[in-house]
Amino acid sequence: MKILNKGIIDIGTNSTRLLIINLDEGTPFKRIYKDLRVTRIGRGLADSGRISEAAIARTTEALKTYLDICKSYNCDDVYCFGTAALRESKNQHEVVETIHQKLGLKIDVISGTQEAQYGFLGASASFEQPIRILDVGGGSTEVVNGVGTHMGPMVSMNMGCVRFTEAYLHTDPPTAAQLQELKRAVAQTLQENSGVVKDQTERQLVSIGGTATTIATMLMQLKDYDGDAIHLKVVKKQEIVALIEEMKGLPLQSRKERIGLDPTRADIILAGLVITLETMTAFHGQEMVVCDWDNLEGAAVARYINK
Repeated sequence: MKILNKGIIDIGTNSTRLLIINLDEGTPFKRIYKDLRVTRIGRGLADSGRISEAAIARTTEALKTYLDICKSYNCDDVYCFGTAALRESKNQHEVVETIHQKLGLKIDVISGTQEAQYGFLGASASFEQPIRILDVGGGSTEVVNGVGTHMGPMVSMNMGCVRFTEAYLHTDPPTAAQLQELKRAVAQTLQENSGVVKDQTERQLVSIGGTATTIATMLMQLKDYDGDAIHLKVVKKQEIVALIEEMKGLPLQSRKERIGLDPTRADIILAGLVITLETMTAFHGQEMVVCDWDNLEGAAVARYINK
């Protein structure tokens, strides 16, 4: 019998991720493998406007490993998409061509709107009530309103935990002035963009992506990431405030030793926390629900289910 396994790869600003699904069973599919490698393709992009040779090499190495894993799972198709860093880089074409020539892998560089749509498609299956999806990424942040399978207004903002860490947090640990400047930048970005997705409907705030899942693992003090354990965890606004208070005075090495915080994310977690908190404030939210299904699953739905 033919094995209907598919691979989906997301090249994000901070990390490159892989999801392998099976279409034989489950609704709409069964997740059989998921992995993340911190490749930081967006490192230094704000200054140079280009993806560096080192970042290309890190990402290519991760992609080669992922293609080998897809082969071991007998995947008959692999879909790879790139987000903020790739869509903004001056050398996007060079990066895409280099990876294609070396690995035979085509990369679909998607728009911010499409990234938002993927996030909604991935998360919405877990909720029946009206929702507002928040996806804090490395280079961009997406907010999407919707209910059921219907997507409403959405916005993609040039604000992310890698981008804003590099822009505003320059010392270890960051100074109070740097944190205040970061907070102002986040608030201003939200003020300029959030009107698109503000409405009078009572919506559950649903947070997806690495910042959200890291917040959950930190609060639960999980030594190892457990997607099933953190899925649908409710996080209170005051818990995020407390995490900011805990993290802001710690040097990087101490943050790396914090249970529940992946050491590779320790340098960008403060920016992610501030973006999350300010977004909750902008939408007058007192809690959010963390969802382990995100734009990887959404890309799978778009490509293999909603064909």
